[in-house]
Amino acid sequence: ALTDLARVASGPDLTADAANTTCTGTVTADAPCVYAFTFKAATAGSKYDSIVCNGGGVTKTAPVSVTVVTRSSLVITPTQGSFQAIVGTTSAAITFAVANENIATWLFLQHKGKIF
Repeated sequence: ALTDLARVASGPDLTADAANTTCTGTVTADAPCVYAFTFKAATAGSKYDSIVCNGGGVTKTAPVSVTVVTRSSLVITPTQGSFQAIVGTTSAAITFAVANENIATWLFLQHKGKIF
């Protein structure tokens, strides 16, 4: 059994996720555990982080390569319109503004590693 198992998220966008990690520092050959990580980038672009795991005097690294893109969103305001007209006449105009708002950053993992 390895009794000195440890892991590190290396890079500004990768964080250890304790809530979903099953490793306690000790792992046996017949009972693997899982280290969980989350990724959150502040900006779009190519990101390169890594997960480093140490145990039994051995260090293993799993590179994480991510392309983060900014998602666009079509927005129409107002979100609804109510026309009123008498039969055979034209209603008053309602103006709808259409915009492409940048509302969230999404990521696409190109590579992911599983550390036991």
